[in-house]
Amino acid sequence: MDHRKAAVTDRQHHTPAQAEELAARTRQLAAALTERDELRAELDTTRNTLHTTAAKLARQAAVNEQALAYRKELEATITSKNAELHRADLDAKTVEQRQAAAAQEIADLTAQLAERELRITLGTGIMLAQAVLCLILALALLFLT
Repeated sequence: MDHRKAAVTDRQHHTPAQAEELAARTRQLAAALTERDELRAELDTTRNTLHTTAAKLARQAAVNEQALAYRKELEATITSKNAELHRADLDAKTVEQRQAAAAQEIADLTAQLAERELRITLGTGIMLAQAVLCLILALALLFLT
């Protein structure tokens, strides 16, 4: 049996109330189908937005991971440089201590040198005095003899 013929035949046998109800339901169905199509379009738009947002988030996560890795590298470099500075500081303190010790040793040696120069000067004075006394004694012996 042909469905189109049956539909036409069925419509012909509808009462005006049934025809009006059928028209109302047809409009409701058309409205529901339009709403469904609009909701599908909205769903597609939302899906596309979600996919775009997910892609952006994935790229941002990758950038964040790179930034975190770079930060860790910088922290390692900073730690290394701090260790180098600490070693350099210790070396500088050692050099300062050696310089202070050398300066003290120079001061001690200078004091010893001054003391020895004084002894030499005194010794020279004593020797000169002894030489003069010997000379006087020799002259006295010469005149007495």
